[in-house]
Amino acid sequence: MFRSVCVVLASCLSWPAMAQASDRHRVVVLPLEVEGTVVAGWTPQLAQAVSEGLERGAFELVEGPAGLSTACDDAPCFVKAADAASADYIVRPRVVGEDRSYAVDIQVIAGATGQVVAESHEVCELCGVSEVLELVADQSATLRTKIDDLVQAPPVFVLQTQPDGARVLIDGELVGDAPVRTELVAGKHVARAELDGYAPVEREVLAVDGVESTVVLELRPLPKKGPNLRPLAWVGLGLGIGALAGGATFFGLDGRPAPGGRCSGVNVDAAGTCRYRYDTLGEAIGLTAGGVVITVTAAVVLALTSPRRRGRAVSLSPTGVLRF
Repeated sequence: MFRSVCVVLASCLSWPAMAQASDRHRVVVLPLEVEGTVVAGWTPQLAQAVSEGLERGAFELVEGPAGLSTACDDAPCFVKAADAASADYIVRPRVVGEDRSYAVDIQVIAGATGQVVAESHEVCELCGVSEVLELVADQSATLRTKIDDLVQAPPVFVLQTQPDGARVLIDGELVGDAPVRTELVAGKHVARAELDGYAPVEREVLAVDGVESTVVLELRPLPKKGPNLRPLAWVGLGLGIGALAGGATFFGLDGRPAPGGRCSGVNVDAAGTCRYRYDTLGEAIGLTAGGVVITVTAAVVLALTSPRRRGRAVSLSPTGVLRF
């Protein structure tokens, strides 16, 4: 029982240290890339100089997975390598030699995005192995400090919109009007921009410790609404129906005897036809034709602008949000 208590006590005492270690950022070093006239025997020493320069940083230096190649040269490959090593950052060293002149390039790459976040480039003219080793170690130590800053600083995003002045929300919370600069928690977030007269835009962004990123959200203007013709169409429909009724009335009056006793005596011929009769055929035809045109036009406008028709058109884009 005493042994069990000791084991439990030891586990409890070591747990904070284990938790702290697991919280540290992990950095993996890609195999050293060597080009040109670099002496083959120098490669292990140069690789060791890179590792020694990165030691004692505020991060955990881990070995890369088996099969990790120097051929990795694009963001997807870097992301895949970082994922395989469970690393937050990748260090990519490269030495190019020509006639005892050596160029040393070392890059620090964010494992989450595959993008270069820090780099160093130095040239050593007429150098031997000791000078090149010292140069590599110095560059690595400088980048170690840079990585320390990266892992200890929060992610920062600068959010811009086109046009300027749109409301910017992160994960549904308003952060201000664009352009706006804000710190985020590392990980994935959703940035949204809203501006009156424009369709809202949403984009997923990835926040990486110590990295300041700029995101531009382009908004597209909504289609402009035309004038509301429905009230005018209803008035036109009433006028058209009235014109049709007037035309029918004039058709009915055409040829009828005039009132007032004028159709008597000498005003009536032998066939009984009064010389004073209504002659309204022209008015009847004009009112009827105009009424038909106005009524049909008004009916078409009302049909095209009916609420049901507008609802079907809007349903083609149910969310009204442009996503990338």
